[in-house]
Amino acid sequence: MAKLTFILLKETMAFCRLSPQDEIPSWVYKEPFYCITHTTDELSLLLPQDRVPTEWKTERDWRIFQVSGPLDFNLIGILASIANPLALASIPINAISTYDTDYFMVRSWELEQTCEVLEFEGFSILR
Repeated sequence: MAKLTFILLKETMAFCRLSPQDEIPSWVYKEPFYCITHTTDELSLLLPQDRVPTEWKTERDWRIFQVSGPLDFNLIGILASIANPLALASIPINAISTYDTDYFMVRSWELEQTCEVLEFEGFSILR
């Protein structure tokens, strides 16, 4: 597999946990980037943190990398090629896959180290 290019998105994000019975506020759908996961146990939202109500349960200060795509559904090992070197550097990630590409997130305070590790591995990062 050829080395990938990552696009660092501008927004600083927050993971939000709501009750599965909660309504999703209409403003969420107007955000430049958001992700909604609903299960029987929880409603999780990934949103720009400056828009998140202070009373919501959140994990803040995440930065998002977009894997430049679109990616073929049959590609193998994309997330592993990202996660493995970061794990060796003790940098945790969260990942999201969409139809066309993958996204992964790191804590804001680990952003520079993440870029150093990935660039050392031969990946390109567009900031």
